[in-house]
Amino acid sequence: MDACSSMRRAYILIVVLGLAAVVATLGWAFLDAHSTVMPGAMNRLGAARAQYLAESGIDLGTHFLMYPPTTVAPGDYWTGASGIAIDDTTDYTNVSVVQEATDLSLFTITAVGVAHDLDGSVRGKHSITAEVIVPPVGDKWQIPYALLAQASHWGGWGWGTYIPSTVEVEGDVHVEGGWLWSDAWCENNVSATEEVWWEGGGPPASITPWADSFSSPVDNPALYATYTIRGSDYTAYVYPSNTMTEADADALNAQDWSTTNPGRIVIRLGNLALMDDVEFHGTLVTTGYLRMYGTEIELTAVEDYPAVVTGGDIKNWAYGNSVDIVGSVLCGGNIDDNNTVFNMEVIGAFILRGRFNAVGSGDTFEFDWDSDRSVFWNLEEPSELQPITILSWQEN
Repeated sequence: MDACSSMRRAYILIVVLGLAAVVATLGWAFLDAHSTVMPGAMNRLGAARAQYLAESGIDLGTHFLMYPPTTVAPGDYWTGASGIAIDDTTDYTNVSVVQEATDLSLFTITAVGVAHDLDGSVRGKHSITAEVIVPPVGDKWQIPYALLAQASHWGGWGWGTYIPSTVEVEGDVHVEGGWLWSDAWCENNVSATEEVWWEGGGPPASITPWADSFSSPVDNPALYATYTIRGSDYTAYVYPSNTMTEADADALNAQDWSTTNPGRIVIRLGNLALMDDVEFHGTLVTTGYLRMYGTEIELTAVEDYPAVVTGGDIKNWAYGNSVDIVGSVLCGGNIDDNNTVFNMEVIGAFILRGRFNAVGSGDTFEFDWDSDRSVFWNLEEPSELQPITILSWQEN
């Protein structure tokens, strides 16, 4: 073998070794470059999933603001929850809902999505905060008067309402459709769509004859037999007896009607007599008279519902009884003391279609206006739900 041939083989070996080194370097570089691809991909997947979980939490918050779960008390709102699973994985979202103190239609929803690896470790976390405006979920009556009477008495000046000295009003008084004549007591505003003669005490802060008309709810018991709230239909409980005892009321109060009758409306087709010590929580509806046979009666409405709706009179039957009503009253007939001593207090708004047949010297009627209890659902024309408006959206 000559020297040239040996040198040629040596060069080839050097070239081969050089190429091998280059290939090895490139291989190591490739492996090194791609050694972070899988963890990076998992991180991106975890981050994306956490974002979707947070967005789902915001959606849950807006949904439950419009359609509260049955566990939410009437008049309240869903405040959120922790560890809400969206699917069958261990991933979850935490949701917090806070209502503004001054603007009750404004809410802040915060949702944090948390995504996990198969070993349970956290792979991604994402937070979203949204400010939303929740529109009214249906039409409600807002009665600005403690006593709102429909003119029902004929006098020398046409139709009007007489309010006797047995009445004390903590709030405004209005007579719709006629004149007002009164010996009652009131320190607030008094008005009627025609003349006003106030000979009672107080004196009223203002007296306004020929005032603007005010549209009030009708005392139609049929509206409460089946009713629609937030787009859902409910059915009242039909009471089978013409009397309600303390034990009967206790049995009704023990019923869970949150999904079928959230207003706890009990309707009697005919007259109903309330006996001694009846304490009922809900709305009592009668197509006939509501008679007070008991000496101690307490009726408390569910928020956003009236306490009593009668197609006939509210009539006393026990001497010296005490009737306390927390919630508005729609009376389609008269207030009648039946020539006995009748004591009644209403906290809310009292709407009277008939007249006061209650002028005994021992009678006491106190009507105290309450801003919360004078607001209740308008079941005459329930409106469609409007969408929630998102004011701001922040992610991190």
